[in-house]
Amino acid sequence: MKVFLGWSNTKSFETAQAFNEWLPKVIQAVDPFISSGIPKGKRWGKVLIDELEETKVGILCLTRENLDSNWLLYEAGALSKTKDAYVCTFLLDLKPTDIEEPLASFQHTIFEKDDIRKLIDTINKAVENSGERSLSENHLNIIFETFWPELKEELKNIVEKEAEVDQPIREEREILEEILAIVRAQERRQRQEERQIIIPFGEEMGIHEHPAYETRVWTTPVERRSEVVSKTPIKTRRGEGPKKPPATEEDDTDNNEDSEG
Repeated sequence: MKVFLGWSNTKSFETAQAFNEWLPKVIQAVDPFISSGIPKGKRWGKVLIDELEETKVGILCLTRENLDSNWLLYEAGALSKTKDAYVCTFLLDLKPTDIEEPLASFQHTIFEKDDIRKLIDTINKAVENSGERSLSENHLNIIFETFWPELKEELKNIVEKEAEVDQPIREEREILEEILAIVRAQERRQRQEERQIIIPFGEEMGIHEHPAYETRVWTTPVERRSEVVSKTPIKTRRGEGPKKPPATEEDDTDNNEDSEG
């Protein structure tokens, strides 16, 4: 089963190489692909496209030095269009909050044993779904525990190397502002959806809106009139006094009694 390893810049490439050598030791059915393995003389672009189309799992190796890599964005977009492919990012020296859109929408795997173990579970499941022979849970646990120290040491050495370009990590205020913008956008969409659904349905249920304040009144037409008049102020034109409520039968009776007295 094909596993595509995306990279950009030195530390990211070394991370992809580490997974390229390590993954087949844990899951023998895996066939990792890394672009550095394209033979000389081959049409590089065509080989890359063919490999992307056959990919079942894509792992994009992110580090602090390649957060703004256009090449990784291209690979992420190509992998996203691949049918039934699972795409994730591996964060070597980053946290999920450091990642901006569009890469922020992918599932992230961080450099921790438990998280990498979950990634291996996903790859093993993809092997099964592709019709190839996957490993049992017990067998996978034994193999993972055997080879984990090797990967851990290799990745640790890569992290400790000095980066060629150290991209600034996002500040907390920037992250909070992004979260606030997302929440507000969701609230606006929710209000629009509720209005589109409730108002047409409400016409059959006796739900009306006050024209001045767009206040929903869950009453019958007659009750609506009295409730709006008694509880909702009515806008008037400049120079006019407040509008009087419509006369009712009780008001007419009271006026007649006053005139007789």
